[in-house]
Amino acid sequence: MKPLISWRAWKLSPNHELSHWFSLCSLRLTRCNTWPFGTPMKRSHEKHGIYSRKTLASLVENELSENSRICFGTIYNWGKIEEYQLGYQSEFAYPKKVYFFDNEMAAKEIKNNYGCETTNLNCPKDAWIERMKILGAIAL
Repeated sequence: MKPLISWRAWKLSPNHELSHWFSLCSLRLTRCNTWPFGTPMKRSHEKHGIYSRKTLASLVENELSENSRICFGTIYNWGKIEEYQLGYQSEFAYPKKVYFFDNEMAAKEIKNNYGCETTNLNCPKDAWIERMKILGAIAL
């Protein structure tokens, strides 16, 4: 069975205890829930899966506007997956591709740490969102 691919945003968090500069950290938690390197993120409780969005537009509208130290991308989802109107809640997930607004060093580090594709967009977040609106890639 192929994993489901969806959209996700993370905080970009320094990770000094693991001697790596950056880790991906879940956005909506009061504490940093660091995504592990090389192994799947596993839901922490039966009722709390790993959230993701169905579309890039939904991700931008609901999550990218909140935080300046942010990156986003696609994830693989597998195991038990529940579908909702705007997204999914999965049992397991792992980064597929991560985008950075203007942070080449973080893009290289995350690629090395997680073994996933990364792309540095080389522009500020707000400018990128405006460009996507103009191109019609996202409708906000």
